[in-house]
Amino acid sequence: MEVLLLIIFALFIRLEYNHLIARKALSFSSVFLVSYVGLFIVPIAVLGINNADMSFLEYFYKDEIIYEKSKRMITIVLLQAFIGTYVGRRLRLAGSNRMIFGIGKSYMPIINVITGFTLLLYVMMSGDMIYGEYTPENTIAGRTYVYRLFFVFYNIGIINYLFSKGSKRAKMIFMLIMLFFLALSLFIGDRGPLVVTALYFSAWASKKGFWNLRRIVVIGFVGVFMLGIIGAARSQRRNETSVMNRYSKSLSLDFTNYGVGEGPLFELARSTKCLTAAIEDVELNGIKYGFFHSVYLTATVPFLSNIYLQFLDRDTDRYGSSSSYFTYLIQGTNPSYGNGTNIIADLYIDFGEVLTYLIVFIFFFFIAGFEAGFYRSNYLTIEGVIFLVFYSVSFYLPRGSVFMQLEKISLILLLIFTIKGLKFEKS
Repeated sequence: MEVLLLIIFALFIRLEYNHLIARKALSFSSVFLVSYVGLFIVPIAVLGINNADMSFLEYFYKDEIIYEKSKRMITIVLLQAFIGTYVGRRLRLAGSNRMIFGIGKSYMPIINVITGFTLLLYVMMSGDMIYGEYTPENTIAGRTYVYRLFFVFYNIGIINYLFSKGSKRAKMIFMLIMLFFLALSLFIGDRGPLVVTALYFSAWASKKGFWNLRRIVVIGFVGVFMLGIIGAARSQRRNETSVMNRYSKSLSLDFTNYGVGEGPLFELARSTKCLTAAIEDVELNGIKYGFFHSVYLTATVPFLSNIYLQFLDRDTDRYGSSSSYFTYLIQGTNPSYGNGTNIIADLYIDFGEVLTYLIVFIFFFFIAGFEAGFYRSNYLTIEGVIFLVFYSVSFYLPRGSVFMQLEKISLILLLIFTIKGLKFEKS
């Protein structure tokens, strides 16, 4: 299985390199592949080099039976992603090429006002955030929904900022909101918004034919280094109250003295344990028949997911998402942190093995087609917006959920309709 995995990985690298040479663009699947390697393939490679290290195997997979099944699923999912990408690029899906997606100039100030207001409201509801700390106990109820609304408008704003025409003043105001948000994220050590924003700018650069191998290596190395420092600084929150001291101390940390499965090399890989938990749970209790994805669907409407779970008599803390459920399976009823999820475990626990492979193929097939249309078109189509939102989370998607992004996309399009900023014209 390791040999097959290596062959598929090599073919995928060749496919992405050819795309880079032809388009001078950093593709969705390239970013996804980098993260996928760190999450799933690094532990397999380490075990392949040192197959006698049973403590390492037990940390990630518990036993050899689960390890072998995990390897099979990781390999076949990568194969489906490769085939879906290859076929999607070749067929070039027909999209709404006659439709122009745009936000009218008169509505840009509305986006700025709502984005700025919801950001400030979120900060005021988030306890100690202004001091560089985040303490859940000090937050106000409803904070999560305020942040969700803010982040949806933030996505609308940044898409408009990069890909639509508009007044310089309105774009300048949004840039100030964006810089404040990113500075706040850096302040508390949250890398997610920084990565999402950087990937939006990467898509814009791809549209301009900016990327080549040298630039990817240099910028990628700098980005990984910065993310490592931010992560190390965040880990010092319990020891250091001063934000400056956290970052200063993070530069002097010993990055070599780690236990089993620890350290920067395995930061992504720790979410592999969710696949182990999913395999064990399915063997004991069977698949969930789309339960968690029905929760994602109801989460589109504020508070509806809680009502839905209460109606089904399910604990909201345990069954609110696959990540909550995996945290419960791994740590029990009193977890000290969240274990997250990953793309394979999230699909497998709900739909089983065969449907997981099929969904991955369909997803990559459509994303590759939307991406090809994005580069061909001089206008931003609805398919282009869908591609951009997925592209912005492409680095985190291997340890996330495909369908949770559909919730965000639906809200983005719905809100654009609501503010009457969506216009269609013949091209």
